[in-house]
Amino acid sequence: MDRLELFKMLPGYENYHAPRSEYLFKALQPELEDLIFLGNSYEDLFDRFEIFYSLTYADQSNRNAEHIWAPPGRFGWKGHLGSHSPYEALSEEAKQQGTSWAPLSAGLFGGSATRFDEIATAFRERVIGQLQWF
Repeated sequence: MDRLELFKMLPGYENYHAPRSEYLFKALQPELEDLIFLGNSYEDLFDRFEIFYSLTYADQSNRNAEHIWAPPGRFGWKGHLGSHSPYEALSEEAKQQGTSWAPLSAGLFGGSATRFDEIATAFRERVIGQLQWF
């Protein structure tokens, strides 16, 4: 049985596309909001965390972009939102800021805007684009 399908066995999570992500989203929310007062920004920040998780996983485990895979989070079902998609918003932010983008400055994706774009494009096409969620 697929690990991700185990979360669908939890009451109330049967119909989610990304039940593990939804579980984490709901479990962490009250603690984080109390701890650092995130308010309405929690969902956006959680989506960004999951996008970074997926893309850094893809970068570290798939050196060849043709065979890329990483776990899609709850942001994956938001892919149909076009310019309002959290994935597209983060990709656009990276494109606009180029090499001065903070995640690249911190060393993610080898500090390379080209590598980020390669991973992000491959993930969009080969993972998000293949989801049958919408």
